[in-house]
Amino acid sequence: MVPDRRSQVDRRKNKFNTFLTGKVRISGRRSGKDRRKFERFRLKEPTFSEFKGNTTVIGEIVDVSMGGLSSRYVGNETLTTEGIFKLTVYNTEKGFILKNISVEIVADQVLPPEELLSSTIISRCGVRFIELPEAQESELENFMQNHTL
Repeated sequence: MVPDRRSQVDRRKNKFNTFLTGKVRISGRRSGKDRRKFERFRLKEPTFSEFKGNTTVIGEIVDVSMGGLSSRYVGNETLTTEGIFKLTVYNTEKGFILKNISVEIVADQVLPPEELLSSTIISRCGVRFIELPEAQESELENFMQNHTL
C-alpha cells in the first residue's frame, strides 16, 4: 500500500516541529493545558522571579496560575528538583513583591536556541506552589487580577 501524500507531509511537519521546539507529541496523551488543575495566564508587563535553591536564579515569569508558574532564565544551571525551596515574585514597575513562596520544581530544561547561531543559553523552569498561607494566596489572586492578560 502506498502512503498518501497528506500523511507524508504531516510526518515531515511533525519532524520539523520537533526539531524546532524540542517537543515530541505523543498521541493518546492529553496536552499540558488539559492536565493542569489551574488555568495559566500570561503577564501584562515584565515580572520576575528569584529562586533560591541549590543556586540563586533570577528569571522572567512566562505565565502564572494559582497552582504555580513558569520562568525563563539565562544560563544552563541545573536546578535540583528535590525538596521545597523559596521563590520571590516581583514587578519593580508596579511596586509588587511577594516573598518566601514555598515551591517545588516540577520541570527545568534548556530551551532550543531562538536563533540558529545563538550562543545564549536560555532555560525554563516550572514550579508548583506548596501550601500557600491565606495571606500569600490573597496577594497572588490580587496580582493575577491586576497584572495578567
